[in-house]
Amino acid sequence: MICKICGKINNLHKSYLYNHCNIKYYKCNNCLFVFQHPLPNSKKLKELYSKEYFNQNYLKNTNDFKLRKIQYKLDKKIIVKYYKDKETNKILDYGCGNGAFLKLFKSKKIGFEFNEDAKVDSSIKRISLKKVFNEKYDLIIMSGVIEHIPNFNEVIKKLSKCLKKNGLFYITATPNSNNLTFFLSSKDFNQNHPGHLFHFNNVNLSLFFLK
Repeated sequence: MICKICGKINNLHKSYLYNHCNIKYYKCNNCLFVFQHPLPNSKKLKELYSKEYFNQNYLKNTNDFKLRKIQYKLDKKIIVKYYKDKETNKILDYGCGNGAFLKLFKSKKIGFEFNEDAKVDSSIKRISLKKVFNEKYDLIIMSGVIEHIPNFNEVIKKLSKCLKKNGLFYITATPNSNNLTFFLSSKDFNQNHPGHLFHFNNVNLSLFFLK
């Protein structure tokens, strides 16, 4: 198995880490990147991101969603330190959910959402995956998304080419395996989830972008 981060070939028998809900996780012995194997196929992914999934995570006024909205505002404060939010600029939120985060900005708002049942805010122009790569953006956002994408390495490379000169790529809300809870009991890590195909850490994700 070739690591999507560092390119090292891993022996799956030696790289096996733990089993969570009948999903096997492995760890690259070189960069400590944690990944599911086998990865779910497209049919399984569509089953995961159903109408029920969307309603549970974006429509119900749960405590988790209230916290998520607070986090959106904190993330925006960070972004506007480096990005000029104005109406002539264009933002892509890749994996925009219901558009609540994107709605906070003044710029032209474009959203891509994998979940076909998602109801995206009317202020956002929702586009298909094919059209995503035909545009140029001043800012690209991935909030709680990269760990869900089977071919994240290919997607990131293609999206990076869609950035305008001096554009910003902002990734946030990504579970970090370099923490105490994962160290104490990786199989009980609260971010283990069928849709979380990968667990990055701050070092190997940085390595990916350096490469």
